[in-house]
Amino acid sequence: MLLLLVAVPLVSVFVVLAALHFYWAAGGQWGAAAAVPEIARAPAFRPGKLATVIVGLLLATAGGLLAVGAGFFAIDALPAWIARSGVWTIAAVMLARFVGDFRTFGVMKRVKGTRFARLDTVLYAPLCLALSMGSTFVALTK
Repeated sequence: MLLLLVAVPLVSVFVVLAALHFYWAAGGQWGAAAAVPEIARAPAFRPGKLATVIVGLLLATAGGLLAVGAGFFAIDALPAWIARSGVWTIAAVMLARFVGDFRTFGVMKRVKGTRFARLDTVLYAPLCLALSMGSTFVALTK
């Protein structure tokens, strides 16, 4: 029961984030202005459509791996160790995103005072920590 209470929100968040990236790749603008780190009030980089689709696919894959790892469904051709390794990888990547690049994102960022930096401090980084902790729980439970 506890696994269900942790895994369902985890999978849901990854699916919603994947959908948001596909929306942006299709030209949607909602939330896009606050999705990229800034340096001197300008975007630190400009992600293209292909990069945005790739991130969306990675987020969708993370949701799928967590669903398999939590036992929601099985893929006969996928050995259990691959799903477990995938869930551990998700936990590690989300923890790395929480810590950040020591410049523009994460709890160790130096660039502060921008819209992205404020949202990163109160929403993005804590969400990444929660996703890392939840993924770790799923990996340890199954």
